[in-house]
Amino acid sequence: MMITIAQTEQLQSVLDRLKPQQGPLFGIMTPQEMVEHLLFFVEISSGLHPQVQFFSDERALKNKQYLIYSENALAPGVKMPLMNGMPQELQCKDLAEANAALIQATIQFNQTAESPDYVHPALGLMSRAEWKIFHDKHFTHHFKQFGLI
Repeated sequence: MMITIAQTEQLQSVLDRLKPQQGPLFGIMTPQEMVEHLLFFVEISSGLHPQVQFFSDERALKNKQYLIYSENALAPGVKMPLMNGMPQELQCKDLAEANAALIQATIQFNQTAESPDYVHPALGLMSRAEWKIFHDKHFTHHFKQFGLI
C-alpha cells in the first residue's frame, strides 16, 4: 500500500491507529518522534525550515534519481546523516497534538497550487511535484515502520 498525502482522510485514519507507546518494527523513533519528523519535512517543503544541501550536487542528483524518479522505496533502517542517528527534539506536547499538526501541514501543502522550489538536505533543490513524490514515499516508509500499513 502506498500512502498519498493528498488524501488527508487516509492519513488521519492511519494516524488514528498509532498509539503513543507503540514500538517500531525497525529504527529507533517513538511514534511522536516519527510524526514530528514527517511534519518537519512537510514544513521544509513549504519553506518554513530552509535547508542547506548536505551532499554534493552530483550525489544529491543521484539520490534524487534513485528515490524520486524510480519505483524505489526508502529502505528500512535508512539513516539521514544530518540527523546523526538521533530523532529531533520534540516540539508538540503529545502524539495527538503532533498528529493534528501533521494533518494541518499536509492540508496546507495540498492547497498550495504552486510554490517555489525548496532544498531537501539529501536530494537537493526540489519542485513541488518532486516533494509530493518524496512525501508519499516518506510517509509510506514511516507508516510501515510502525506496522500501520
